[in-house]
Amino acid sequence: MMTQINKHLKKEQKGEDKGCCGIPGIPDSRFLKAVSDSTRLRILAHLVEAKEPQMVSEIAKNFPIDVSVVSRHLAILRDEGILLAEKQGKEVYYSVRYEFLSSIFRGFASAIESCCPSKEKGEYFMNSKEKKINAKKIREEVKKTYTEAISRKNLSCCSSLEKTCCSTKAKDIGYSEDELNNLSTDSNIPTFGCGNPLAYSEVREGDVVLDLGPGAGLDLLIAARKVGPSGQVIGVDMTEEMIAKAKENIKVAGVKNVEVRKGLIENLPVESSSVDWVISNCVINLSPEKEKVFSEIARVLKPGGRMVVSDMVGENIPEWLRENKNLYSACISGVISEKEYLSGLRKAGLEKVKVSERIVYQSDELESIIKSSPEISKDIKRIVREQNIKVASIKISAYKPIS
Repeated sequence: MMTQINKHLKKEQKGEDKGCCGIPGIPDSRFLKAVSDSTRLRILAHLVEAKEPQMVSEIAKNFPIDVSVVSRHLAILRDEGILLAEKQGKEVYYSVRYEFLSSIFRGFASAIESCCPSKEKGEYFMNSKEKKINAKKIREEVKKTYTEAISRKNLSCCSSLEKTCCSTKAKDIGYSEDELNNLSTDSNIPTFGCGNPLAYSEVREGDVVLDLGPGAGLDLLIAARKVGPSGQVIGVDMTEEMIAKAKENIKVAGVKNVEVRKGLIENLPVESSSVDWVISNCVINLSPEKEKVFSEIARVLKPGGRMVVSDMVGENIPEWLRENKNLYSACISGVISEKEYLSGLRKAGLEKVKVSERIVYQSDELESIIKSSPEISKDIKRIVREQNIKVASIKISAYKPIS
């Protein structure tokens, strides 16, 4: 263990390890490789949070991987001097070598300041190319998942509904008998939602309603009935197959006041201050750029206009879940906390932001959703409970001030 530490120190003294800008203290490639692995970083973060030394079995309880894999990652971190390994009896306890890491990060900070200065006071590039690429990848994964789902007439993992909206399960999440019975009986409309954003809303005849991510068009048709012939309903979706399905259902239903446009909810193809209502059903959580969505909602609403959204929120979502692409489309990996959600809407300029309904998923339901991903281990039930992972479906409303 000390061999690697001494090697770093000797290199620094000889000036052999000077980083990208000739700054001493930047470690060699083996160190960088050790800390570039996401699992090792999570293990390191866990030990930092734990504060006390822990043995392998204690550490492994917090990760959905085998103990042997955890041991291998710990050995790599130990060999690079990042962790201290102390044997006590038959057990080996691991802890963080803070002084060593501190010297390393001081070297990084110096290198960044010298060769990568910020454009403005201490602010680094928040909208980097890497972030844009990640957002693009997330959207591609979501589009792929929902394209496959609509072709099977299947449902999103964040919905407990049956194959069609006209089922007893649809009623369970807020769709009334009147709403369902007044849809065309020829339309077989799958739903991918987690609630009914139009339930108890005050949408009136003549209003303009915008639906973010309308999917197959269930909420579009319900809204069309509420606004009547003098009103207008607009849907914006990024998935061509969803748009085609929605248009098909609109045609079958025979409504003339509904239009579906292709676009991103982060950059809506809708004029500013042009709609009375913005609705959405379990879609905003899928966006990798939620702040942009909130800003767009505020932009397109007329002064005095309102937003009513059903969506998913979560607490204590660990990084290993957030990085699972299969669970992003399942409305788990992309969720933010309820507090962050409400704060984001207020920051965008909306007022009277409140939650009117909240359904918390029980641990068994959440475990079932997470297990739908083939990458998750059999220990998920224990991990969900021990880490207090919480996911809920909520209905949120907000108002755009008149002045």
